[in-house]
Order: sequence, then C-alpha cells, then structure tokens
Amino acid sequence: MTTYSADLTGWRAHAAARGDSAPTDATDALAGAALQRGADYIRSRYVARMAVGTDTTDARITEAIYIASDQELASPWFWDTIYTPSQIKILTRADKFQWTPAAGGDASGPDMQRPVSAAIEDILYPLMVPRIGTMVV
Repeated sequence: MTTYSADLTGWRAHAAARGDSAPTDATDALAGAALQRGADYIRSRYVARMAVGTDTTDARITEAIYIASDQELASPWFWDTIYTPSQIKILTRADKFQWTPAAGGDASGPDMQRPVSAAIEDILYPLMVPRIGTMVV
C-alpha cells in the first residue's frame, strides 16, 4: 500500500491558508472520503507513472492530493468523469477565453478523456518519468 503524508489536518490547514474553509466546514467523514478519492486520483494518474521508489511523502505529491481533494469535496467523483471526444474542448485563446472543440486526433488517448488540473500537472511534472514510445510514420 502506498504511503502519503496527506491527512485531514494538513489538508484543512492548506485550504485555510488559501481562504478556503470547505474542508474544515465538512464533517470528518465527508472530508475524509474526498481526501481518499483525491489521493486515489493522484495515485492512479500520476504516482503510477513515476519512477519506482519515488518518495510518495514528497511535499509536491501531498500538495497535489490536497488540490485534487478540494475538487472532490466540491464535486464528488469529479476525477472519475469520462468525456466523449465530442465534449472535449481546447483553450485556443486566453485573453478572451475562447474554447474550440477538439477534432479527431486531438482527443486521442485515455488521458484526453479525463479531467486534468493544470496546477497538479505543473506540480508533479518534475517527478514524472518520460514515456518513450515508438512512432510509425
């Protein structure tokens, strides 16, 4: 079993420092379930792709769990949402937030059909193992 340093007390402190009282306002049972689902998402989407032996108590992993848990508390099972290719949008203009539906190959692969957090991606990117594959032309 994977060991993390994320816990309710830490998550509540992390959120409170950012002006978010939701984890503190929630019952221990609700917050604990959201924290577990957030940790499950980080484990299955990121830790599973890290080098064997990565320290899962690393502060970056803990922070990513807290960020994922925030979303889970606000919208239970958020990270289990699957989108069809026709629902996937790509941000194509940031100054006025313009979204364009993804077309064909832009929506390929299992990760393109799941929610993604830019903050989590940025925090955990340095811990990820590059995937080396073969491209046939």
